Amino acid sequence: RLAATAPAGATSITIAGVLDGWAVGDEVAVASSSFSADESDAAVIVGMNVSAGGGDGGEGEGVVTTVTLDRPLAYTHLGERLEGLGDERGHVLDMRAEVAVLTRNVKVEGDTASAQLQHGGIITVGSRHRLPPASLVEPSSSGLRMSNVELRRVGQAFRLGRYPVHWHLHGNSSGQYLQGCVIHESYNRGVAVHGTNGVRIVGNVAYSVDGHTFFLEDGSEIGNVFDGNLGFGTRRSFALLASDASPATFWVANPDNAFTGNVAAGAVGGYGFWFSLEASAPVDDGAPLACPSRTPLAAFEDNSAHSNGFYGLRIHPEYTPTAQPCGSGYTQLPAVFRGFTGYKNGAMGVVATQVGLVVFDNVTLADNGGGAGSHVTSGRLLGGNFELTRVVDDRSRTGTQLSMMAGLRNALLVARSDAGTGTAAGSAGAWPRGDTVPLAGVVGHSAAAGWRHTALASLLNVTFVNYTANSQFVALEACGKCHEGEGGATMQVAGVRWVVPAGASVALTKWSWPHQGVFNDTDGTLLSPDVLPRDQLPAGFPALGPGTSWHSGVGGSLYDPRLECAPVALPGSNAGMVCAPGLSFRRLMLHRVEPRGQLAGRELVVVNVATNRSVAVRYQARNSNGYLATLAAGRRYELAWRGGDGDARVDPSSFRLHSFDPAEEADWLQLSVRFLQEHYDVVTSGRSALAANLTSLPLPPQSSLGDAFYNRTASPDAYTSGAAGRLNSTELTLLLTGDSPVNARVDVLAQGCPAGGCTNEPEVVIDIRDGTLLWSDAATWEARAGGAPSDGENVTVPFGWDLVIDVDTPALSTLVIQGNVTFSTTANVTLTADYVLVYGTGRLWAGQPFAPHPANATATIALSGSSDAPDFVVSEELNLGSKVLAALGGGRLDLFGSPVGMRWTRLVEEAAANDTALVVEGVGLDWRAGQRVVVASTSWNPWQAEVRTISAVAPSTGAAATTTLLLSEPLSHPHTANVATFGGPPAPAMDMRAEVALLSSNVRVVSAAAALPASDSPGTDGAAAPAAAGGEPHGCVVIVAGNSTGRMADVELSACGQAASGRAALSFLRLLPIDPAAGPVNALPHGGRGVTNETSTASDGSSDGDGGATAAAANPSVVASCAVAFSHAGGLFVRGGGGADGRVRVSSSAVYMTRGAPAFAVSSPGARGNGGGADLLRNLGLGTAWDDSVSQSGRR
Repeated sequence: RLAATAPAGATSITIAGVLDGWAVGDEVAVASSSFSADESDAAVIVGMNVSAGGGDGGEGEGVVTTVTLDRPLAYTHLGERLEGLGDERGHVLDMRAEVAVLTRNVKVEGDTASAQLQHGGIITVGSRHRLPPASLVEPSSSGLRMSNVELRRVGQAFRLGRYPVHWHLHGNSSGQYLQGCVIHESYNRGVAVHGTNGVRIVGNVAYSVDGHTFFLEDGSEIGNVFDGNLGFGTRRSFALLASDASPATFWVANPDNAFTGNVAAGAVGGYGFWFSLEASAPVDDGAPLACPSRTPLAAFEDNSAHSNGFYGLRIHPEYTPTAQPCGSGYTQLPAVFRGFTGYKNGAMGVVATQVGLVVFDNVTLADNGGGAGSHVTSGRLLGGNFELTRVVDDRSRTGTQLSMMAGLRNALLVARSDAGTGTAAGSAGAWPRGDTVPLAGVVGHSAAAGWRHTALASLLNVTFVNYTANSQFVALEACGKCHEGEGGATMQVAGVRWVVPAGASVALTKWSWPHQGVFNDTDGTLLSPDVLPRDQLPAGFPALGPGTSWHSGVGGSLYDPRLECAPVALPGSNAGMVCAPGLSFRRLMLHRVEPRGQLAGRELVVVNVATNRSVAVRYQARNSNGYLATLAAGRRYELAWRGGDGDARVDPSSFRLHSFDPAEEADWLQLSVRFLQEHYDVVTSGRSALAANLTSLPLPPQSSLGDAFYNRTASPDAYTSGAAGRLNSTELTLLLTGDSPVNARVDVLAQGCPAGGCTNEPEVVIDIRDGTLLWSDAATWEARAGGAPSDGENVTVPFGWDLVIDVDTPALSTLVIQGNVTFSTTANVTLTADYVLVYGTGRLWAGQPFAPHPANATATIALSGSSDAPDFVVSEELNLGSKVLAALGGGRLDLFGSPVGMRWTRLVEEAAANDTALVVEGVGLDWRAGQRVVVASTSWNPWQAEVRTISAVAPSTGAAATTTLLLSEPLSHPHTANVATFGGPPAPAMDMRAEVALLSSNVRVVSAAAALPASDSPGTDGAAAPAAAGGEPHGCVVIVAGNSTGRMADVELSACGQAASGRAALSFLRLLPIDPAAGPVNALPHGGRGVTNETSTASDGSSDGDGGATAAAANPSVVASCAVAFSHAGGLFVRGGGGADGRVRVSSSAVYMTRGAPAFAVSSPGARGNGGGADLLRNLGLGTAWDDSVSQSGRR
């Protein structure tokens, strides 16, 4: 190494010691001292002079040799060896540039054409082709023993296996070695050891090599020794494998090899040491199975790396050493990387991507992260000295010593040194990184993917130098390779020492999101008074000391800021939060949340019951498609999912808790979840809360993991739902014990039915009555207890009734139709109820296919109720919810409004802003004054669609097939009527005319008391669907299921759909063929018979009194020329699965403004061609809106 810095332009260098064997005429090379690996210099010695002084006292007893070169140096090369950096453990930062003599008196060279063809000489040691390899046990009798040889112009590009020195499948090669040799100008790697054991690679130099330089090939190699080797000027190769384009000077495929005293002094766009360990490695017959990623480490001591494009030392993708590398057990063994020095590596000094009990001891890292090239991982640009990305560990932190955790020990971390990057360093002092992204001393860890691991890690006896406020550096960053919302791991810290200039403050952390991680100060040195002045704490805050923890304060806190966790503003840090000793934190993860369609992507709100403080936890797909939070133990927390636009309340039906850190018995958590619906039972990990019959939830040790108490007494809760205010909810509280097993998980399932199934189908009622019955006639109800129905009552129309609704009904609770019910054809009437069930032999109709409901009469079905109304659960597979019109068990729903001609058409003349007329295509449209229309946007902004009320309809004039609609209010936006043509012949055309749809009809299904706008311009952000009564996004729904039928034409559905449950305005679920001879049947999900009346009514209205069988017919359900407007969820949903005879034809219909769900959705599980489904013909959908309750990382 240099004994003194050699500036650019110098023609001599000073080297410590006497250079035995070096001579005038020899070629030498000097390694880079900068962030650029290619800033090395090569020259020829023209003179040598030995003198006293200037040495380091350890080499050559203070003697130095001045070497005169034949050319000036192009770059500055450092000769700095720094001691006394404030570290009490004697670390030395040795940044002296390496110098290597490249000349030997025995040479192996390629010819002069080698460089042009990249085809040089090679030495291969291996068995003859097709003969067995050398013995795997006994040393091979053939082999290579080579020392002090120069290999130049070697290696053959584009050909695997053609390396300068290559041991190839040579088995036990004990006694063979490569020592004191030089490899330079190689076109294909340097030294490759493949399927060979016991070789010694000692004291060699490799310079200017393409691709990986010192290379263990496939992971089957063990027992080899790499000692005292120097590799520098490693170049990228695009003629080999993909990894050679980001080369490593030392590529390690199996850790059961020794690496001691080696130096990796510069790989362009690459790495110094890369442990790339696969789960298994190929082996030859008779060889034991190799499992490199779980194999113990032989030795890694006193190695160093600098001037590499990315990392000095990289362990990637995984290393989890165990006592049974290829077995099923997981008895961890420590792998200790000792004495590593890394500086001026472009992105990071040390990176361990995913490791088990891997320890880095006696490490010195400085000036790392300032390179021009950096890896962008998880969308984040990172850099710094040390990174422990993920830890795989299944042990409890209770009783585990810090020294027996993965992490960093006895380390010196220097943010940026003056000697290495100051002006005196010349070109070697350049800091190419141009951004201001914080560079961290330690980038903290997270748990590995999956639910098993607890991620134990520690920092022990680490000195941080020059991590000061108002600089680019921070000492700590939690979960550096995480996406937002990941993390939550705790890093245990002890023995921290801070060295900053006088008067400067420590830059402690950079926080980016809540629950990012926890640093637990086990001895008070992390948050010493020098770092956290006590006057930053609230008056009366508990004294800090061992057990204090440091957290992210982003997004607020769950805890009392006066006594528990106080937000602190430190210089150079942001949004930190210090938590008092005595608070023990555990990571909680929650996923597999159902209903997935409504909850995936929503924020989870966590409420600390003791403080009534809350934080929002973001959904993160990388958290096993769920949520993560760090919670103080010994508390009860309430969990709720935040609603979106309109505060739609959504409760879970099931979820899983997993990956909680094992701790002490006292570190329990109670978690409560509220439900608007009263469930029959809630099962936690297979245990019934109903059977447990608890009246409260006892604490450990009187209870165990997953014990739960379900309080069915509904009470107002704190979660509002729009203008409705508080809703009544039931509540489940479950327990997570502190000493739960590491692989424990708790599955929570809300059940609407007992194990034997629900019994909620209506009881069959038969009452044969002659003639037509009128709702308004008291005689109709004379046999009914209580007489004519009143508000809030339940009513059943029996089989045998023909009932006409000739007046507005009371606001009923439930109307069950088993007979024949229709609407007056001479008056406007409204049927109002919470639930309307058309069941079995029941039929609800307004109009018929060839006799539609007359235009002078309006039939309205107004459905009422709020989201906390009880769901009508038919079975676990069929939950009708509330505010519902449903046909099930064979019931028939026939709604045929007055024909409107066309449900939607197009403009034929452009409509400008402020116009009050629309000229549309078509004549004979039966669109009327007072009805609402929507005209679609024709701009880039979909929210320029507009709803207006028709004031008059002008007849068409002349031969034009058009109709003019006069509007009650002018338009806010222009709408084009352009048909674009693109040459020809024939001339292709694109119809870009604005669509215009009629939203009104005289047969209507609506939400009771919903305020529907006469005109509406959503504007830039879009408009929410009109709120139903009570102001919550819980509208009406129509469901046709199983062997029931739903036939609708010219019908209006307004303010329907339910945001919380995701129920669309109109749904057809697993339709089945109909059997005209069958009585009531609930065929979901797999069919089945119900009660058959003595007299049943066939689908055509005829009587089939003898019970004779009739062949099943295709389900006739159809939707034609209907309008769905302002849905709180989807528009029309068809779920197939009932067979090919269960298809629905949907044609010429329009859906405007759905929220968080499609206008039209078809799901057809089952075999292709036999799953049912729908035929969608000439339908219009517009105004499908984003659900603001779903984060960008969630489902759309």
